[in-house]
Amino acid sequence: MIERRARVIARNATTMQVAVEAASACAACGARKACQGDAAERLITLPAAPGVAAGEAVSLSLDLQRLTQGALLAYLLPASCLLAGALIGETLQGSNLGAMLGASLGLLAGLVGARQLSRRLGDAWAQPSVTACHSPTVVRSTQP
Repeated sequence: MIERRARVIARNATTMQVAVEAASACAACGARKACQGDAAERLITLPAAPGVAAGEAVSLSLDLQRLTQGALLAYLLPASCLLAGALIGETLQGSNLGAMLGASLGLLAGLVGARQLSRRLGDAWAQPSVTACHSPTVVRSTQP
């Protein structure tokens, strides 16, 4: 299970918006601009958890199996369709042009298939869940 701490920014009856701090590894990643890893915080909208108010710190968790399923859906399905398309195109056409056309069509079919499957599964299957609620830290001044 992957767990991260976040802070509830806003909450209404059905949703809440949380700010998740970027991991320390994000600063060293070469692809940080592609996933907004150079931002100090990332805002996520989640279904409202009972008993959680704005300003509170929460722990978000995502089951490792869900993360693996999401990665397989996003990467393996389009890549395998690309390879299958290339093999079919090369077999049918007997040339590199056929392989390139088949690979392009296979990749397109894999991306569309991944999007449709993701829509069919819905948003809830990949959403992190709130596992703990922490009181916000209160700093008291000791000066007179």
